[in-house]
Amino acid sequence: MNRLIKFFCLALPIILIIISVLATYFIFTNKAFQIGTTFLIDPNLGASLGNLYGGLIGTLLSASSIFLLIYTIINQRDETQKNNLKSNFFKMIDYHNQHLINISLSTPNPKNLSKVEKETFVTSKIQFKRIVQAIKEISVQENLQNPPKEGKKAFVTFKIQFKRILETIKEISVQENLLLNDSEIIDISYVIFYFGIEGSWTTFITNKLSRYKGFNEELVIKIQNSLIQKDATGGLLKTNQTHLSSYFRNMYNAIKMVDDSK
Repeated sequence: MNRLIKFFCLALPIILIIISVLATYFIFTNKAFQIGTTFLIDPNLGASLGNLYGGLIGTLLSASSIFLLIYTIINQRDETQKNNLKSNFFKMIDYHNQHLINISLSTPNPKNLSKVEKETFVTSKIQFKRIVQAIKEISVQENLQNPPKEGKKAFVTFKIQFKRILETIKEISVQENLLLNDSEIIDISYVIFYFGIEGSWTTFITNKLSRYKGFNEELVIKIQNSLIQKDATGGLLKTNQTHLSSYFRNMYNAIKMVDDSK
């Protein structure tokens, strides 16, 4: 709608200016006003010329200026909206990148530290301090050996986790004769990948997947056990909702904002 209004507000002044130029040429070349034929000024002819020129040409040029003013106002408003859109879009991109940097996935540690934990029950104050210090050193060493996946590297972990969940769902679908198609298998895998399937979350996942025939808590527990067999650290069971919800929500809002601005 704005484009149509801007077109008319720009086209009409051009037409009116062309008419004004042609009318001016016609007036000054008309013999009725005797322009250029004598150096004497006839007050009556001068008054008639002034009334005609001011009434016709002045009106046309005034109308042109009004249309051009409307065009300028609309154009300035559009430019302001574009600048605001650019500013908001780049702010959302900065937030998106900042959120990506803040994504950090801890690497599960399969080692069993039960022996170290038992030693913390010694009664000697000196021994207790030494054991606490030893635990801190072990913790630091393990963090160095298994650094958390941060930023873009976290999405590599996401990809591996989702792929292995997808493989597990395919295997169980064949074993249980669930007759799931590819889109259903992907949907089930993503629900487990997004919400997680740790501990008591099996009931929640069962409710989420109840729309699929044959899905009950017993089957969900079987999926959970299969994932634990593939990764004893429980890395395939963890939820990714916290990281991905705000990540994809911000991405959606940025795309929607650009789409709505058309």
